[in-house]
Amino acid sequence: MSLVLAVAFVFGILATFYSYYNTANRLASGQVEGAWSGTYWASAIAFFFGAAAIYAAISYKREVIVYREKSLEEANQDAAAGEQGSANQISLDNFRKALTEADAATTKLQAGLNNICKELEVGQGAAYLAAIENGVRKVVLSSGYALNIGESTVISYEYGEGLVGQAASEGKALYIDDVPEGYIKIISGLGTASPRYLLIAPMLRGKEVAGVIELATFTPLSQEQRKFVEDAASELSQSLNNNE
Repeated sequence: MSLVLAVAFVFGILATFYSYYNTANRLASGQVEGAWSGTYWASAIAFFFGAAAIYAAISYKREVIVYREKSLEEANQDAAAGEQGSANQISLDNFRKALTEADAATTKLQAGLNNICKELEVGQGAAYLAAIENGVRKVVLSSGYALNIGESTVISYEYGEGLVGQAASEGKALYIDDVPEGYIKIISGLGTASPRYLLIAPMLRGKEVAGVIELATFTPLSQEQRKFVEDAASELSQSLNNNE
C-alpha cells in the first residue's frame, strides 16, 4: 500500500512541475485568468499522496515492530515451556533410575522418597503404605526422610483421619501453603524450625490408593513441582506392585 502511494506521490510531483511549466507559458502568452488553478490542484494532490505515503510507512513500521515483539515473546514463552518440560522430564528420569537401582520393595520405597525429597530440596518426607487392620483401612508410615522419630515408632492414620488420611480417602493431592506454627518440627544441628508448606499426594494404582507421600518444605512448591510429585508417587506405586 505504501509503495502505491509513493508512486502516486512521484507522479503528483511530476504533474506539479509540468503544471508550473505550463502555467509559465500561459502567463507569458498573456493568459492570466485561471493560469494557476491547475498548479494548485496538482500541488494539493501531490501533497495528499505524499502525506498518505508517509502515514502508511509509519503504520507499517509500527506493525512490523509489534509483530516482531510478539514473535519474540512467543518464542521466549515456547523456550521457557520447553526448558520446564525438559527439567521435569529429567527429574522423572532420575527418579526412575533410582527405582531401577533398588531391588526390594522396601528399598524402592525409600529410594523413591529420597529422590523426591532431594530433587525438590524439601525438609522432611514420609511414605505411607495402605493396609487393613481388623477390617479398618489405614496408611502406615513405612519410610521417612529426615524425620525426627525413632525407627521403632509406629505411625498410622485411618482413611479420613487427618490430612494424610484425607488424601488416602479421597485419592487426591492436598497442598497446604500456610502450615500452622508447630504443626511439624524439623530438627538439625542448627536448631528447630517449622516448615510453612505441606504437600500430600496419594500413590495411585489406577483408582486404588496404594499409599501416600507427605512432604514438608520451607519454600513454596510450584505447580510443575507438585505435578512431578503426583506423577512420581503413581510410578512408585506401580513399581512396588511389580515387586510384590
